[in-house]
Amino acid sequence: MSKPAKTRSLASELLIQLAIVALVPLGATMAFFTWQLFPYLTKNIIDEQQSIASLVTQQVIERIATAEEQAGLLIGLAAQDIDRRELVKGFLSQKSDFDSVYFLDATGSIKSIAIRDAIVLETEQLYMDMDLSHSSVYQTEGKTSGWTQVFLSIVTGRLSIAYFEEVGEQRLIAELAIDRLPKLSKRLSEQDILMMLVDADHQLIAHPDSSLSQQQFNLGHLALFNRPDSQKVYSTDFEWDNQKYFGTLVTMDDLGWSVIVSEEESSIWAGLYQQLRNWLISVVTIIVLVLLIALKRSSLFSRRFAVLSQQAKDIARGNYQTEVVQERIREFNELSENVVEMSQAISNREDALQTKEQQLREINEMLEERVEERTKRLIESNQELEKTNTALNDTMDQLVQADKLASLGSLVAGVAHELNTPIGNATMASSTLKDFAERIQQQLATGSVTKSGLKEFLNDAIMAAGITSRNLEKASELITSFK
Repeated sequence: MSKPAKTRSLASELLIQLAIVALVPLGATMAFFTWQLFPYLTKNIIDEQQSIASLVTQQVIERIATAEEQAGLLIGLAAQDIDRRELVKGFLSQKSDFDSVYFLDATGSIKSIAIRDAIVLETEQLYMDMDLSHSSVYQTEGKTSGWTQVFLSIVTGRLSIAYFEEVGEQRLIAELAIDRLPKLSKRLSEQDILMMLVDADHQLIAHPDSSLSQQQFNLGHLALFNRPDSQKVYSTDFEWDNQKYFGTLVTMDDLGWSVIVSEEESSIWAGLYQQLRNWLISVVTIIVLVLLIALKRSSLFSRRFAVLSQQAKDIARGNYQTEVVQERIREFNELSENVVEMSQAISNREDALQTKEQQLREINEMLEERVEERTKRLIESNQELEKTNTALNDTMDQLVQADKLASLGSLVAGVAHELNTPIGNATMASSTLKDFAERIQQQLATGSVTKSGLKEFLNDAIMAAGITSRNLEKASELITSFK
């Protein structure tokens, strides 16, 4: 016998079903957030960072292009027969973007120099004829013009980049301190966005913190630079200054520099998580309210079913005086009406059964009287039959005796008939043998016995003896079978 299933109340079952229905939207929303909304928001963040990085890249390129134009103007003037000492002084005094400008001769020595906001005589005394042949501004690997990577300037003592170009037998060097570049980075940092500018050697050029821009930081260890196939635009999460960031890297084509735009992961998702928490709190609150309402409604349903159950119990106990319980729910009214109809039908059936039962009692009493009368008659008939049977038995015994005698007579006649044949045959054979013997005796007495006659007598005697023997054996067998 199988174990009965665990049961629960109607209120509990309705509450569980409503809870499942209420939890389905929550699960669906969480699944939607995980598989649809989260990737969509991540893509939006990447697109936004790429837009900012592209904007910064464009501004840096424009800044570099402007500086190149200024350097080109200076080179054009330097090609003329103008004193280059006065030329560089006048160039910096015209609000140039550069911080220092100087010319190197073929050996790498400074021949003319000007430094922004510096005293001319002191500058010339300090740096004139200084050998820079071992510096990165001189050793440019065969290039005659272009921009250097970040280096520590000997003349300004600041991290700088420099534009260089051959002008006749000399080389123009125009240095630009990189602490002039992080202005946009500072503005973005006010919006919780970290923007950094990195050269081709992964050396930090610009940072919102100008003090960091003046330090030789190499960022080659960041996960952003582990991009597959050297992609020019790449987004991933990385760790910087013990903080987790999600950033986008955009590489410039000409300079090989990279712009990194990133945000702390906590700030990126803080608003989203807060909205999600608020939404979850709202959903949970709604679910709790729904469950409370469902609990109340299920209790009402349970009480209504309890009333119907009590009506069914009353009917089972024989109380058929039930009334329809009016409810606002049509199905409950129909069920109550059906219960009342069932009660009335059972009552009518019981009345009909009682009537039939009374009729059956009367019929049974009538039948009992008839049975008693017939039983009495049967007893009398049995007594007469017993007397008749006794007489019949006596007559039968007499008939049996007579029949036995008749049968014995028939049997004796049959036996006599059966035995008569072999005995008669034996008697005839023996009488014939006697006749043969008497005849041969007469012949012996007269002496007329012949050999052939004696032989014939012996043959006849043997034949008569065989016939006698066979018939006597047959008679013996018949007698044995009659026993």
